[in-house]
Amino acid sequence: MFTPEELMAVEPAAFATAVAAAPDHELAEGMATEFRVIVLDEVFRRMEAHFEPKRSKKLNIVIQFHLTGSHDGNVDVYQVIIRDDRCATGKELTEPAKLTLRLDAVDFLKLATNNEKGMDLYIKGRLKVDGNLILATRLQGLFLIPDADSAAPAPPATTASAATDSAPAAGTPAPAAPASATTSTSPAASAPAPQSATPTPGAGDLGTGPDESKEQMQDA
Repeated sequence: MFTPEELMAVEPAAFATAVAAAPDHELAEGMATEFRVIVLDEVFRRMEAHFEPKRSKKLNIVIQFHLTGSHDGNVDVYQVIIRDDRCATGKELTEPAKLTLRLDAVDFLKLATNNEKGMDLYIKGRLKVDGNLILATRLQGLFLIPDADSAAPAPPATTASAATDSAPAAGTPAPAAPASATTSTSPAASAPAPQSATPTPGAGDLGTGPDESKEQMQDA
């Protein structure tokens, strides 16, 4: 099991590959342990580095992620504040949230690493949204999120901790990608991802470009 310092050294694309390779039950087992907090803290820390101000269109919003699936049944709550072309994350709930996302921590990891799309999670009932749904399904588009395709193939994880130990988004619901990585845009928090960057939860797809959602996000 990694220390926080070791986890910080893991490349974002490698983490995305580990999440993609691990079966859901192994991810769930790993995210039900004390290691869960280390992973989530690092994913949300990296969201600040992956934030793309040009895509935010002067968005001003406070987002809260409520992440379930812990071993003690408690819910981990993180706040993401996007304002003045900056993104700040943390556990201190300093302001009232205008948008609240509720999902399992495993789904959040998938969202933050582009292994799942916000709209798909919402349709499946695995993402609960309190607030602007259009904005919620496009959050990933505000971040440059490395995905599994931008990393060299990694061996499949064999244990719950293997998947989480091999790296950390999002997002997510996001770690900084190596210079050699390619980026693509795809459709979360969160956010726990990380250069092929993809945007987040367009019309029905988190990958819709920010220009198409300009009016919705400003209205939020």
